[in-house]
Amino acid sequence: MEDGEVITDGKEILSEIETFYKENYSSNMNDSQHDLHHFIANVNIPKLSDVKRDEIEGHLTYDECEKALRSFDKGKSPGEDGFTAEFYQFLFDLVIPDLVASLNSGYDKGKLSISQRRGTLIPKEDASLSLLQNWRPITLLNVHYKIASKAIALS
Repeated sequence: MEDGEVITDGKEILSEIETFYKENYSSNMNDSQHDLHHFIANVNIPKLSDVKRDEIEGHLTYDECEKALRSFDKGKSPGEDGFTAEFYQFLFDLVIPDLVASLNSGYDKGKLSISQRRGTLIPKEDASLSLLQNWRPITLLNVHYKIASKAIALS
């Protein structure tokens, strides 16, 4: 808190975190909408045809997810769930059917599960951990989310 008050209640801490990051990571665009419109008007942004849009819209397939997973580099950091791409590759036949079903369920519901879209805070080195400004927000995407993103991009 700004006045140096230490808070210990969990709900108050979450509220303070939300307020802090909303204030520090919000866009302060006011008159720049006109500038943005002018900029975009001069940019040639290709559009998908209706046929291509229909091809990539909808449920992911087992094959799309397999192709995406096989394309990942080895030795990368795991997501928040602790599982690496190698884990999913090794146990592919066992976990991918459920993974595809989970991702497609998220598509049907219009959003992924909370564990598939969760972020975390990472402390800055050599800084007081009791001060909120010494924590950086980061999203460690789980491999299954990366599979979905890459499967869509590769289709």
